[in-house]
Amino acid sequence: MAKKYYLIPFNEEDICFNGVPINEIYSKLYPDLVDIEEERVRSLASMSPFVRMTKADQEEYNLIVDYINVYFDTMHIPKYIVAYGDTKTAYESITGTVITPKVPNALSVRDVKREIAEEYFNSTNYKEELGNFYRDYIDNMDNPFEMGKPKRKREPKGGE
Repeated sequence: MAKKYYLIPFNEEDICFNGVPINEIYSKLYPDLVDIEEERVRSLASMSPFVRMTKADQEEYNLIVDYINVYFDTMHIPKYIVAYGDTKTAYESITGTVITPKVPNALSVRDVKREIAEEYFNSTNYKEELGNFYRDYIDNMDNPFEMGKPKRKREPKGGE
């Protein structure tokens, strides 16, 4: 069987990273990020699929998305986990950490072409971002259900 490639978003609840749902890890490590993502999802869910988004709704939505992007840039953490494998088990592309679905086909819906995975990997600072994520994860592993906010703070890119 050919190797498959996956881009798994930070808010994914049906895929586990080392046995823990990815969204659960992010919610413990970065609760502010998850709160604003939930606001983004609520904003979309409150709109009718049959009516165009108003200019005010679009501006509010764009502000939420901008905030999420700034959060990722400031914290230097990955928006997506890059993985490869088959439909039952995958592995994070740098560390080989096991990625498993909680439900059948959860990985299949995150399947991307190799070129897309490589483009994301190369167009971001994925290796550094993943390293930051791992440090936060390890720093807070004493009690995974009380991880709270990361213990260390990072400077914004470019020394801003």
